[in-house]
Amino acid sequence: MLGLFVQWGVTRAASDVELQLFLMEENAQQVTQFPYGKKYVIALVSQTTDLIGLLPITLRVRHTRVDAQDRIPNEPEKYCKDAHICALQGPVIMPKGEDLAIEIIASDKSGSEIASFKQGTLASPEARTTLEVNDPAASIARELPDEVAPAFYRNPFVLAVGGVFVLCLLALGIGSKRGAR
Repeated sequence: MLGLFVQWGVTRAASDVELQLFLMEENAQQVTQFPYGKKYVIALVSQTTDLIGLLPITLRVRHTRVDAQDRIPNEPEKYCKDAHICALQGPVIMPKGEDLAIEIIASDKSGSEIASFKQGTLASPEARTTLEVNDPAASIARELPDEVAPAFYRNPFVLAVGGVFVLCLLALGIGSKRGAR
């Protein structure tokens, strides 16, 4: 992670703590609009605040149907360039049609909001899916497009029949091994 700091043209924030976005490709260019469909880094930058003292910092990314949360852990040697610049890779999010509203909120270890990035107006919370990064599938899931599985794989009946089929195959395999002894 520290190698990326050399590439970024991170500028010190004029306000207390500022949230800046940088593309991971294209020479780590800073962007002012959210980079939909691209890998990016969320950098927290401050002129005066010792960000290391605020670790762990929670980063919450909210978009139309997604509410993802990640954390800059209390490992400054890995996630901070110095006491005034810390960063973490953000989840790749695909745009939803015309809806480009997104919000990124950074909160310190006490839960106080320290910086944010807002673009547009978000939909109601009921319409979003929550992803916790602690969930092993979440880090994979946030990289996938929304409609990855064909429709028949999302059908509960097909899933139930497939599960019964797999269990039958396992039972036949175990039974044939016992009978061979």
